Amino acid sequence: MAHEFYLTEDHIKLLRRAAVRWQDYETGAPEINPKRPYGNGRVEADVCEILGWDPDGLEYGERVYSDRQIERASAIHHDTLDALRVFLGVAKIEPGRYTTDADNYQPWLGWRSGKEEEAKPEQQAEPEIAGPQRWEYAVRSGGVNRDELNSIGNSGWELVSVDFDSDGDPYTAVLKRPKR
Repeated sequence: MAHEFYLTEDHIKLLRRAAVRWQDYETGAPEINPKRPYGNGRVEADVCEILGWDPDGLEYGERVYSDRQIERASAIHHDTLDALRVFLGVAKIEPGRYTTDADNYQPWLGWRSGKEEEAKPEQQAEPEIAGPQRWEYAVRSGGVNRDELNSIGNSGWELVSVDFDSDGDPYTAVLKRPKR
C-alpha cells in the first residue's frame, strides 16, 4: 500500500530550523535534538513562532497560543518525520563548498552554496590516507566557557557538538582530533 504525504512550506520552514547535532551514542549519528528540536524547549510555541502565527497574548513574559494553534503546531511538528524522509529521498543537493555566517551556537542556520561566491575549483587529487582515519574524543561538561569554544580550533581539536542549558549557555562540548 502506498503512503502519501503532502510536503508544505510549513514543513520546510521547520526542517530548516531543526537543531541538528552529533549524537555519540553507540557508533554515533546525526540527530535532531529531541528536547529542543527548534532550539528552545517549548516545541509547540517554537513551531507557532517559526510559522509566524500571532499569539493570543503574553503570560509571564512568554507568548501564549490558542489550544487550536497548539494542536495544529503539534501535528505539523510530528509531520516533520515524513517531511525529513521526503527530503532525504528526493532532495537535489550538489557536492561543493557550503558556508554559513551562523555561530557555533546555531550552526543549523544560514547555510548557502559557495557557487555564488566563486567558480568551481579545478578537480584536485584526493590525498592519500593510509587506512581509515582514527579519532580521539573528549567531552567537556558541567559548564563550558564560550571563549574556550572560540579558541578550540587553535588547539588541534575540532568541535563536534555543543549542548546548552536552559539559559542558552554551553553546558557540554564534544571535541575530536586525529588519534596520535
